[in-house]
Amino acid sequence: MVDELNTIRLKLACHFNEFENYFVVDSMPLEVCKLSRSSHSKICREVPYSLPDKAYCTAQSYNYYGYKLHAVCSVKGVIGSMDISPASVHDINYLKDIKMQISDFTLIGDRGYLSAEIQLNLFESCNIKMNTSMRNNQKSV
Repeated sequence: MVDELNTIRLKLACHFNEFENYFVVDSMPLEVCKLSRSSHSKICREVPYSLPDKAYCTAQSYNYYGYKLHAVCSVKGVIGSMDISPASVHDINYLKDIKMQISDFTLIGDRGYLSAEIQLNLFESCNIKMNTSMRNNQKSV
């Protein structure tokens, strides 16, 4: 049932995003429980790779326990790709996953996606141009 729903979602996303050239990538925290209760939480502890963990959300300035939702959506708001990871996984790692799914567009992301090496890899392997703003203390090359 889940595979069928995902297949339908992907077909609809491809249809609505067919002529899109710009996409936005971002992540958000998915808090499982309050940090003070995290040591007693039994949620998703059955399988080691699905364990939630602790992380700091810079945008909202708080520590949390749970997961991180990563998504790529068109400028119109149609989600083309999404994934969930443990909270401590850095945003840049999601870019390695999306290059297998989509290609030939410009991807707009925040400073969490700054990596010259990965940006070059995306461009060379999938013709994905990554567009991120520079950090205040960073010099352009």
